Amino acid sequence: MPMIMEERVQNVTTLKGAPPEVPVPNVGSGSPGPPGPPGPTPGHIAAFTALGPSPIVLAPLAAGNIVSRLVVIIDVPFTDPTASVLVGVTGSPAMFMGPTDSVPTRANQYEVEDIEGIVLATNLILTVNPGASVVGSGRIYYEIQT
Repeated sequence: MPMIMEERVQNVTTLKGAPPEVPVPNVGSGSPGPPGPPGPTPGHIAAFTALGPSPIVLAPLAAGNIVSRLVVIIDVPFTDPTASVLVGVTGSPAMFMGPTDSVPTRANQYEVEDIEGIVLATNLILTVNPGASVVGSGRIYYEIQT
């Protein structure tokens, strides 16, 4: 059992050290409830730069998958005001985040939630259009609900 030291000051008791163990009463158990809806897979992060490859395939998407959350984080601002970061699918690169949904010339984070489901199997892609920028970098965080 841990040692408890007690200090009394003007009728106030302060316990020092670990608190005593208190038993937790058993209140019984019932039947388990129904299973909840499927949740998103743990989030994924990918890095990108102004001079890196583009588009980047982030993940395959099966029919029925839902991209439930996207966050584009600009860590180092791009230098060209025409730079853009797009997030979409093969054949529709701006499906989830278009050229006006983020400002790559500002270090900030841009988020989209509750995105529509995927009808046909495809790939989640990130397209970086750096313009004339030679610096600029960031990360994308994404969650996919299966």
